[in-house]
Amino acid sequence: MLRKNRSIKSIFFLVAAAVMLFPACDDSKNRTQIKLSYQERRIVDTIYKDRVLELAEVLDSICDENFDELVKSSIDSILTERRVEEERLRKKIPIQR
Repeated sequence: MLRKNRSIKSIFFLVAAAVMLFPACDDSKNRTQIKLSYQERRIVDTIYKDRVLELAEVLDSICDENFDELVKSSIDSILTERRVEEERLRKKIPIQR
């Protein structure tokens, strides 16, 4: 009986969450139509480019820091796959004596 009550409560909670969350996905009512002048578009574009360049520097430094570890991990993964494949192929070959 207790388990049935938990199940009903769980289903009710999921349905209530879905009812509240699904309308939140539709942002067509909340969109604002903004008309920018040529000058304003250039300013926004310049700001965007500056931020992207700043972010690129940070991401590049993170990649540089992690490069050796990522290469080692990739090589280990490739070697593991090849060893498994080799073992599978060797099992297919009959042993000759």
